[in-house]
Amino acid sequence: MVNPKFIKFLLNDYAIVFVNETWSNNKNKFCKFTELDEKYFRIVHISEREHDEINKLYSSGHCPGGICWIINKQKMDKLKIKYKTITISERIMYVKLNETAIVGTYLPSNDQTIHSKIEMHSEIEELNNLLSTLKQTSKNIIIVGDQNTDLRRNNDYDKIFLILQKQIN
Repeated sequence: MVNPKFIKFLLNDYAIVFVNETWSNNKNKFCKFTELDEKYFRIVHISEREHDEINKLYSSGHCPGGICWIINKQKMDKLKIKYKTITISERIMYVKLNETAIVGTYLPSNDQTIHSKIEMHSEIEELNNLLSTLKQTSKNIIIVGDQNTDLRRNNDYDKIFLILQKQIN
């Protein structure tokens, strides 16, 4: 679960923070929970649970999943950095800063079901397409977040992610 005090601590030093596992099904509930004021922060939040039936189980608005960019407007203005945020899916977003793209991900976990494998293949394909496009327009590409893989293991997800890694290098 997100620790609001830690997020505020990070935002004291950093202009941009990526959060996955926000445990919030929409931006308003995330802002309220973290006590972040959109007057000072640009918050781009999405959750696969935003329109999901599972929300009925999480009436508090705190549910698994969710990704978010938090951008400190004052720091970005002071640094004179122009930025643009783009949402690709409920699991992939990026922020473009001049010639650098920072891609935030929260890829599906491997629960050994065919559904999770299909979802992982779909997200990897989406990520691969995005990276191919970004290679054309960005000098630097940084991937952050939770890929739910460990390249030292040898399970299906790890193999899928290794294929992506080979394709982008």
